Amino acid sequence: TGESVPVEKKADTVLQHGTTLAEQNNMVFMGTTVTRGRCQGVVATTGMDTVMGEIALLMKETVESMTPLQERLDHLGKVLIVICLAVCTMVALLGIYRGEKIITMFLAGVSLAVAAIPEGLPAVVTVVPALGVQRMSKRNAIIRKLPAVETLGCTTVVCSDKTGTLTQNQMTVKKVTTINKDYLVSGEGYKPEGRLCDPNGRKIEADKDQVLKLILDISLNCNNSTIEKDGNEYSVQGDPTEAALLVLAAKGENSQKLTILREIPFDSDRKMMSTLVKKDGQYLLLVKGAVERVINLSTALPKNNRIVPLRSQERQKILQIQDQWAEEALRVLGFAYRPIKPGDINKPDEELESNLTFLGLAGIKDPPRPEVKDSVSECLGAGIIPVMITGDYPVTARVIASELGISSTSGVVKGSEIDNMSDKVLYERALSDRVFARVTPQHKNRIVKVLQAKNQVVAMTGDGINDAPAVKSADIGIAMGRTGTEVTREASAMVLSDDNFATIIYAVYEGRAIYDNIRKFIRYLLGCNIGEVLVML
Repeated sequence: TGESVPVEKKADTVLQHGTTLAEQNNMVFMGTTVTRGRCQGVVATTGMDTVMGEIALLMKETVESMTPLQERLDHLGKVLIVICLAVCTMVALLGIYRGEKIITMFLAGVSLAVAAIPEGLPAVVTVVPALGVQRMSKRNAIIRKLPAVETLGCTTVVCSDKTGTLTQNQMTVKKVTTINKDYLVSGEGYKPEGRLCDPNGRKIEADKDQVLKLILDISLNCNNSTIEKDGNEYSVQGDPTEAALLVLAAKGENSQKLTILREIPFDSDRKMMSTLVKKDGQYLLLVKGAVERVINLSTALPKNNRIVPLRSQERQKILQIQDQWAEEALRVLGFAYRPIKPGDINKPDEELESNLTFLGLAGIKDPPRPEVKDSVSECLGAGIIPVMITGDYPVTARVIASELGISSTSGVVKGSEIDNMSDKVLYERALSDRVFARVTPQHKNRIVKVLQAKNQVVAMTGDGINDAPAVKSADIGIAMGRTGTEVTREASAMVLSDDNFATIIYAVYEGRAIYDNIRKFIRYLLGCNIGEVLVML
């Protein structure tokens, strides 16, 4: 889907003609993962008419071009041939004119040609990149095609996906509020390392705030996901957002895993999930979900150790906090609970999920990789333009791009806008805004080709099948080693074994050094050959 979180699908949605792929929320696509729920579907297209088929056609249409070094060596070879022929012909004609034997002058011309041709060049062009490949492999850059090494040195634009390359692809709770108190959450990713702090950065004990403690209990017990540890790596089984809540509960410490007596599962209409548990002899309904939905079912909130009615002022404040966090690219969840009498535990779902006590909010995001910001700065300092191309939402893309320093403007080019843009306007927006959101495989491919048409040397990163056409079209296609699909790796010239944008920048510097070394050796060879020719003359 091009997004770091699951996407809700609705069967009753009616779409307008021309709706972009990312907005088609009544369609499911082969190759995507169902994280929750079930459905029956009607097959709309098959074969080459499917999205997969269109991607395959784009791959087939893409023709690999020569690298910048190959083009220059080809030009150098043609120039040397012309010069050699001219010099040899001139020397032979002068010799014949002076009365020398034709066979003697023929041999002299051949000798001049041998002296003029840099016969060591093929070995240099092969050996120097091969040594570079060895060095790059030690820094997690695996070169699949040897010419890609020197192409890296000529790169002027790096187009990168957001999820997993610029960000960690691990949803993380960054903020929690109980309406009366605000908390920050340190640590990133699925490692249960970090702590809950007040706005001044001081660690707090969750047990001292009963409302916060309830939010942590809901995070742990109103949850169907699990996190598994394999060595130093953590993997998620289930919804990444729920996994972030599990990590939050672990950071809060002392959260109690309770036996779930009844579950009211999440669905796209309710936009919430509830579980019935028994804690300290009391039945509790624990609720989490979309803020608007949870707050509409709430009638009270805790204040000064008392439960008071939820007034319109508090409702407005809660929604205002949600809007502020959304502008920071945070995904916001609401939490609530309700004590249940023993005789009411079998009541219908609608009756249980009413008269709730609203507890607070949690803000979740996929944080940027810590090393990427410095890498982007190095990228700009080296004269390379970074461009973010993602299927995620424009607000999220803009915030992440701003945090990383990719672009200082507020503009985002949406996929729906690209269809109506001329190549000239698209090129100008690519260099000025540098952020594309809600794009399709066709859009990615076109962006790459428009940049190439303006003599830019483009590197393109990708991990999913939808990235494969653009990766293949780029001058240097880069695939993700951990999360990348086999199709994308096959289309690429380089694979990042650590899925890290910083590795690309190192590879570019290494490519520049290799390109520079090859140029120096060509100058040396030509200098030696000119000397040999002069001696022959």
